[in-house]
Amino acid sequence: MPAVLARPSINPAGVLAVTAASMQGWAFYNDQNGTACVVIDRCRMTEGPTSTPLGTGSAELATPATSDGTALILIDYNATRFDQITNLRYSTYRQSADAGNNLAIALQFNVDYDLDDKVETYQGRVVFEPYQSGETVVQGEWQDWDARSGKWWGTRSSVPKSGVSALNPCVQASPCTWPQLLAAFPNVGVHRSYGAVILKAGSGWGGFRGNVDKLVIAVGGIATTFDFEARAAASVPSLPPDSLPLWIYADSNIIDGGDALAGRLAKSALVVAFDEGTPTADRTAAVAKVGGVVVGGVRADTAEGFYYVRPLNGETVDQLVAAADSVSTMPGVVLAVPALLGSLELDYRRPDDGQGKSIWRVNPDSADGDNWALERIAAPLAWGCSIGNPVTKIAVVDVGFHAVADLTPNVYGTPRYSAPAPGTGHGTSVASIIGAKGNNGFGMAGVMWDANLRLFERARTSHEDSLHLSNLATDILRLNAAVAGGARVINLSGHADAIPATSAGQKTVEYQRKMLRWVVRLKNGSPSAPLFVFSAGNDSRDAYYNGYPAIEQDYPNRVLVVAAAAATGSGLESSSNYGPRVKIAAPGERLQAISELGVVSAGFKRTSGAA
Repeated sequence: MPAVLARPSINPAGVLAVTAASMQGWAFYNDQNGTACVVIDRCRMTEGPTSTPLGTGSAELATPATSDGTALILIDYNATRFDQITNLRYSTYRQSADAGNNLAIALQFNVDYDLDDKVETYQGRVVFEPYQSGETVVQGEWQDWDARSGKWWGTRSSVPKSGVSALNPCVQASPCTWPQLLAAFPNVGVHRSYGAVILKAGSGWGGFRGNVDKLVIAVGGIATTFDFEARAAASVPSLPPDSLPLWIYADSNIIDGGDALAGRLAKSALVVAFDEGTPTADRTAAVAKVGGVVVGGVRADTAEGFYYVRPLNGETVDQLVAAADSVSTMPGVVLAVPALLGSLELDYRRPDDGQGKSIWRVNPDSADGDNWALERIAAPLAWGCSIGNPVTKIAVVDVGFHAVADLTPNVYGTPRYSAPAPGTGHGTSVASIIGAKGNNGFGMAGVMWDANLRLFERARTSHEDSLHLSNLATDILRLNAAVAGGARVINLSGHADAIPATSAGQKTVEYQRKMLRWVVRLKNGSPSAPLFVFSAGNDSRDAYYNGYPAIEQDYPNRVLVVAAAAATGSGLESSSNYGPRVKIAAPGERLQAISELGVVSAGFKRTSGAA
């Protein structure tokens, strides 16, 4: 017996996507006359039908008339001995009706009954059809066939063997098992010159329409899996991207779990993790199983982490659960679950912070009453994704803070706590909305109630001394300390007064920009550069006139200018800044904040700027 050929195929080992744009050597044929099949309704790559065995698509063949014969053919595997084939499987789906439940796309090879003789003439094909093995072909259902466990027959009754013509015992009237075929023809294999793998419908199958997918051919234990798809699957990186997808922060694609997820909420995506060392081809195949696209991921220090995958169909919870179940069956996958709001271990984290403050609405469109501010910034949705962590540092540079019980547990260091009047400090209000401690039975819960807060009291200026650089320099030093301390978000309340359009005013603007550039010069453009959130102030003007005015032009991807939204309607507060530099509006009145006594306070009916 010849040595086992390591890779007799033109295609590599692993899962290989065969698409209309990249056929990988396959071609559609009119098998009756040996010409290309170009009639799309008879020969095509298509989506579906239903849950395909691999990916989201399949190859479709149809034979409207009994004289039709259509095929998908790969010219390959020449001289591969059948006794070297260690796995041979494929899946079919029949769309059309068949009274006998017999018809399914057949698997065939152009055969050489004796690869050791010198006969090179065409010798017909050997054919596998599921019904020949006693199988029932069900309409409207994908079925997997192990061809090596079934029966085969040859299209010719007399075939070459040892250089002479011999009777073929394995014909359609008396098909042979795989071992019987090998016993009758020990050197049988794919034809040396006319080698081909054929997936065929017809002839004599009038009105047939069916699909085929996931053809596995293994030679010497090395397998190629052909995944027939309408379109190419998105490539999956060998490690998860270390970035979070934007849809985590959007409320537009939240799925109510209902009975399937026991009342949980989920995003329309999956969390998928693989064994370390899983080949890229297997990762791609797993994601392609549901027509998925990798939209983000979390990379761990001691393990791979996981991918966020958006499946082709994930608009309902049933589709999402089905997609997770489908991906879970793929090689190398150790985890495939819906991307639940909240961790995999915990239910949706609804804070319990006292009477009247524990009934948070999930839909921000339903916001009303005293809770409207936290509803408007989608705090309940944020809690479903994350409650923050002490590693992520958030700096608040504002006009003073109160040492309140809900705030101090999350404050790093010993900031200077002060405020112009008890219970009304804007700094306290802003810091509380960001990181007030949640789930402690009183007060309120911040958007990130486990945040690591860095509080810096900024220099106070008035219109008269706004041109004095001493106060500006103090502010800059506060910002420098925040950046040097590793703050990822810096919330800064802008000057309350406008900078006059004078030469001295313009000089102040120039110095402001130069000094702030100096603060961020080492960080800008790097993954660790902070996000600056500028509250737009209270001068009712274009945001350009606010403190640190055009800094978003210097760092367009690192600056967010926030105006103050009114509690009713869709407009801004009368005191809020406006203009093209304002990028978002946050609640600016009736903010629920905590007083210096650590109890719920409604004292911030009207605040200075946006939170």
